Amino acid sequence: MVFSSIPFLFFFFPLFLILYYIVPFKIKNYILLIFSLVFYAWGEPVYIFLMIFSSFINYLAGLLIDKFDNKKKRKQSQKSHTKLKINQVRKVLRVVLNSHKHLQAV
Repeated sequence: MVFSSIPFLFFFFPLFLILYYIVPFKIKNYILLIFSLVFYAWGEPVYIFLMIFSSFINYLAGLLIDKFDNKKKRKQSQKSHTKLKINQVRKVLRVVLNSHKHLQAV
């Protein structure tokens, strides 16, 4: 199925939108998963098991990341990351302003 095909535009996509906006918030991700799998299976059903396996592994990885996430350390890391970005912006501005002065002198 292609995004511009008649079945997608007039059957698949409207059905997806209707279901997605009718179901409760907790079920929306399941609707997305099911419709994504159906969409890709329609085009190449051979790879559907690979996609299910990949989705399952990614879900488990997300659970593990959440379980071992150190929120305090992440907050400190975000602060240092912000400081790093500010310093990088300052350096870029210095280079740009200095090059601009250099170009005026020439």
